[in-house]
Amino acid sequence: MPQRGRVGFGKMEEVLFGVPAAEAVAEQAQRLDAHRVFLMVSGTLNRDTDEIERVRQALGNRCAAVFDRMPPHTPRSAVIAAAAQARDASADLIVTIGGGSITDGAKAVRLCLANDILTTEALDALRPVPGPDGALGPPPCNAPAVLRWNKPANAGRQALVAASIGHPGAEAADLLDRFIADLGMPRSLAAVNIGADSFGRIAEQAMGTPWVPRNPRPIAGPAQVREILELAA
Repeated sequence: MPQRGRVGFGKMEEVLFGVPAAEAVAEQAQRLDAHRVFLMVSGTLNRDTDEIERVRQALGNRCAAVFDRMPPHTPRSAVIAAAAQARDASADLIVTIGGGSITDGAKAVRLCLANDILTTEALDALRPVPGPDGALGPPPCNAPAVLRWNKPANAGRQALVAASIGHPGAEAADLLDRFIADLGMPRSLAAVNIGADSFGRIAEQAMGTPWVPRNPRPIAGPAQVREILELAA
């Protein structure tokens, strides 16, 4: 049966061409002022060609570590291993060279670093969940906190949400929290083993995500993200 849908593309700043990979990576690292570059690369390219070594040499001491053990289909265990290596290397930039599994793995590694994910089981906390319109959104445990923090900027819309589900005058955040509880899903960051000691790092890294610029209430810096995390604690 034919299906309908929509694919949204993230922001792409630029595409470089006509430049050797090693030169391009080194230039970008310098432009972004990255000093701890974490390379996630194809094992075959690393073993059977000198291309990865050229990149390492071009980066010099900006190259913090190389991960070349991502199997096909990006298994969780490999994502956690790569995230642990990136964390130990204090990576400030992830560069991928290879196929789709490497690229997808790097996206998941960034999520692990931003949310202090240390185990394969903890990745479930990042699982998108379908909203009322079927669209996938972030995991539910922090959603009521986001609503509460954003209420000064969109109280009218939140009131419409509450009324549309049969509870006019109620707090949309409270209704959502009750709905999450009824589903048996985690209702706090503590429930998915994310403690206050991780909030600073998560807040800093969250500033680089696409959600912050789109937030209804402006987020000027990590301090505001931390306020949301504390509400979700």
